[in-house]
Amino acid sequence: MYCAYLDDSGRGSGPTYVIAGFLSTTNRWQIVSQEWKELRNIAGLDYFKMKEAMDPGARAKQPGQYYGWPREEIDELVDLFTELIWRRVSIRIRITIPNRSYEGIFKGKISPQVDFPYWLAHVSAMLETTRLLALVSINEKVDFIFDTASKREQYFVLNAWHFWKANEWLSERKVLFGDPPIFGDDKIILPLQAADLYAWHARKERQVLSEGGVYDDLGWRALNDNIKIKAERDWTENDLEQQLENVNVIRNLNNWGAWHYEKKAVKQKGKC
Repeated sequence: MYCAYLDDSGRGSGPTYVIAGFLSTTNRWQIVSQEWKELRNIAGLDYFKMKEAMDPGARAKQPGQYYGWPREEIDELVDLFTELIWRRVSIRIRITIPNRSYEGIFKGKISPQVDFPYWLAHVSAMLETTRLLALVSINEKVDFIFDTASKREQYFVLNAWHFWKANEWLSERKVLFGDPPIFGDDKIILPLQAADLYAWHARKERQVLSEGGVYDDLGWRALNDNIKIKAERDWTENDLEQQLENVNVIRNLNNWGAWHYEKKAVKQKGKC
């Protein structure tokens, strides 16, 4: 059984919306979670969030997990978490959508209920992951675990999952779809903290590229150099224009079917 843990970054700000994370087996994730917890406890943290750790003023914020820490010690801790990831995880996932291009090309031309980068990014992550697994001849089912989302966002992602699982276009991938996606708090679910670290880097890299620079962070390079297998898609203006050809399918999202989680919140259970 495989599990993909994914976190998003860049909602409504910056040049790029990102969803990123990692894919591995349930057994491997148990090892990651145990080692992550041990490292977190040694550091005296309640949780790890990359945005907090990389805040230039983190050591001066009170209250704050890094109050009084020398910058060098914070950076060393980030390096240790990064190394834990690339030593234990073998597949990475990354989807990026340029916010300005989305606003100019896609916005207002599809069903308003799903007209936001969140939906497109999450669907892309599921499709690119199953495409990769089929390509490398992995026939195990995969469960998707996303960071906390509103009920509205959950509803449309879950409907999309059911649609693509049943769609004849992806008949060869049907065996790969596990249980419906679940959503959790990245302060509690440890593998989502690893996904948060990667998503932060992915968004930073897109920002630097948009400014004409090169993102040469050592942690970013370590993740990319050591985790060779990847499911990625960087949406371009041309991609978004071509996607509008499927606008009738997307417009009919509300007719895909009513699922048990549409009207009320249901406690979701997963194997991961």
